[in-house]
Amino acid sequence: MKTEWTLKEISEWVKDNSKVRIPAIQRGLVWKPNQVELLWDSILRQFPIGAFMLSYKDEMYDLIDGQQRWNAIASGYSTSNDGCILWIDLKPESVWKEGNTTRKYFIRVTTKAHPWGYEADDKCNPLKTAQKRAALEEFGVNTDDEYKGIISLTETYPIESGVPIPLCWMVAAGEEYSEDKYGFAEYIMDKIGENKVSRMFKLKNVDEINACLIAKYHDVFKRLSSFKVPTIRIDQETINKESENKSGNGTLSDIEILFNRIGTGGTRITERELMYSAVKAYWPELTKENDRLAALYMPPHTLISLAFQLVLSDTNKGLERTPDVTKIRKLAGNDGVRNAINNLYLTDGNKSVMSRILSLVDQWLTDCDKIPKVLRTTIARESSVVYLLLMAFAKWKEEGQIDPTLKEEALFRATAYYLHWMVGDKFGVANSIYQAVANNPLNEWGTIIKQVLLVSCVKGTITPLLSPEAFKGLFTIEGDKNWRPNENGRSSMPWWLLWDTVSYNREMLLYAQREYMCKRFPNYDPARQDLWEDKNRPWDFDHIIPQDWIHKQWSKRQAYTDYCEAWKDNNGNMAAIPFWVNRAKSNEANWDEYEHNSANLLADEEITRFGELFNGMLNGKVEQAKRFAEKTFTRMCKIYNEVYTLLKPVDFRVGEITFTEEGGIKDRKERMTDICDILVNEGFTAGIYFLYNNIMEYPQENIDDWTWEWMSCGCITENKYYAAFTMVLNQQDGSIVNQIEIGLRRLPKTAERIGEVTNMQLLQLKGYETYDLYKDNSWWHICKVISIDTDNNVIINELRELAKFASTKLQ
Repeated sequence: MKTEWTLKEISEWVKDNSKVRIPAIQRGLVWKPNQVELLWDSILRQFPIGAFMLSYKDEMYDLIDGQQRWNAIASGYSTSNDGCILWIDLKPESVWKEGNTTRKYFIRVTTKAHPWGYEADDKCNPLKTAQKRAALEEFGVNTDDEYKGIISLTETYPIESGVPIPLCWMVAAGEEYSEDKYGFAEYIMDKIGENKVSRMFKLKNVDEINACLIAKYHDVFKRLSSFKVPTIRIDQETINKESENKSGNGTLSDIEILFNRIGTGGTRITERELMYSAVKAYWPELTKENDRLAALYMPPHTLISLAFQLVLSDTNKGLERTPDVTKIRKLAGNDGVRNAINNLYLTDGNKSVMSRILSLVDQWLTDCDKIPKVLRTTIARESSVVYLLLMAFAKWKEEGQIDPTLKEEALFRATAYYLHWMVGDKFGVANSIYQAVANNPLNEWGTIIKQVLLVSCVKGTITPLLSPEAFKGLFTIEGDKNWRPNENGRSSMPWWLLWDTVSYNREMLLYAQREYMCKRFPNYDPARQDLWEDKNRPWDFDHIIPQDWIHKQWSKRQAYTDYCEAWKDNNGNMAAIPFWVNRAKSNEANWDEYEHNSANLLADEEITRFGELFNGMLNGKVEQAKRFAEKTFTRMCKIYNEVYTLLKPVDFRVGEITFTEEGGIKDRKERMTDICDILVNEGFTAGIYFLYNNIMEYPQENIDDWTWEWMSCGCITENKYYAAFTMVLNQQDGSIVNQIEIGLRRLPKTAERIGEVTNMQLLQLKGYETYDLYKDNSWWHICKVISIDTDNNVIINELRELAKFASTKLQ
């Protein structure tokens, strides 16, 4: 076994005939740019960079630790501009400030996400927006190209540099002319000359480069051929053994603990990445097609995990969770699973089944490219079980289990986005939908999915929708400087979570202005978000009314500063627009982008008059502050209308949706409804109420109200008492607790109970000695517990007597 490797040998590990296999954790340039740049500074200074850990078996090596160092080294040797380019700055002194760096050699990185490079210090932070815009102007690149995702690295260079040239040129020159300084310099000058014709790289200040400048670096690069990196060997048997074990804490596998302990400063390997390494070992035939498809949709380890989950879901008749390394190893010997997985990826000259599944899911989530791809990618990464559910639907359609003549794309799309935005227990609800729709005709799925969502309300992890009309009527904005949307009990209302979500979920904003997004940024798709951080998106979220108009003269807070602050970051006052447009707009009265894209940005009809209406400052005047709140609310309602139209196919408050399964919810609804109807027919004022958030009771109005844990039914007296019985729903399984509380208490929605039941008053009730008296209870005055099996007539008689007593004996 080799004990050390040259840099050239390491750079060639990626070749097909290499004896070293790189794990299939295709994370690209995962290291931060400063790590890559400083690694090469260390190499050029002949500093040790740590050992690579390899396993050796059957005359082949597997890289166990050091992938990111390998990737950084290989990038320095690469003449390709796909993904990233490494540069060396020959005149860094014109850019670097004294004290900003510990480096001697100034290696710079440009990537697809940052084609302009990074700031000139050891932190290598992303450039500010103004710097990016200036860079594009210097490159001569149309700013719109950046938004459309078509900037090529051949058109850019690290803007924060003096005289950068590709590092690979210097590396190649040092190898070929290790003993010839002049040949070394001539090689680079020839490359520069050739580049004027081929334009393989865009060079900066190329006229300042001469042979003397280049020759200064000859001794540095000629030493690269003698730079060697040592190897630490780990037995393959050890890896195999440790992969099968679980650690004592039950959270990490022993192999993951091993990798983390032997790590040399690299990025921590995730469970899915470990799983993909296991797939590479036992299903090597999958990785080529998986990596090809992953480049279009999501990280490859996410895709391969979904593929295994898809196959295992069919086998187990329920959605499968992400398999770990141990499970992958065990499945390798299962011929049925192996064949099913292989069949997904088999191409045989045609598109693979997996390719067709992903294409169909993509059509559903993007509405055939009418919805920004970034939303599809976010679902794949952050709500992968939702993506898995759609993959299952697509697979059923591929296999002919779904009637291809029925068009249910809107239902599938609504289901996915509702689960992604409005559901806490995504796996549980998605799994319930998967099991409920299986083997049922497609034309019944809409009702089935609504029923699943409705029943899932029991656990309180689902946010019900309101009609756009109801949303618009949630409150009337007042001009009182102390008025806030969340006060006067509104934050405890059942609809508050919906309001809060729509107010601040930026994905909903992107969806609402989807036509604008697709027009402005048609090719932007961070499918590989391991390379694209959120801050690299080509848009800013702009405050339509600038923040400074609210916070102006912050040291002298105005009467309406806090009033306006409550609306400042609301989606109604936000829009996603190109970052350079946003920066040009700044705090000025400039709404040209909104005027030119009025419909697609849901702009206010008076947007061109905002400067006049608000006069650059709106925190001290009631009419301006109130107008700002009203216009923000109006635009928010427009946003909600767009979102609701998308989600309406799964709104379980619409249509004749009922509880079909026997037990809990259905039984309680039928029982309370029957008793309430009888009481009303007898002349009582009767009602059914649910308790929300253990604070306030509200009258039952919507079908989903029946899913709340505590519900009461009874008579309301003229003097504000409530003779009622309460049934409690078990939030774990939806069953009814086998006891009923019955008694007398305050009227729902009153701030305090009225009056007090005394012992003397209690004794006046014939047969009511069995009730417990509560003098200090904020709920019951008198109460007793009865069996769930108590006859309805008995309950009705009790309620009659309690109501009559409260009406005549209590003040």
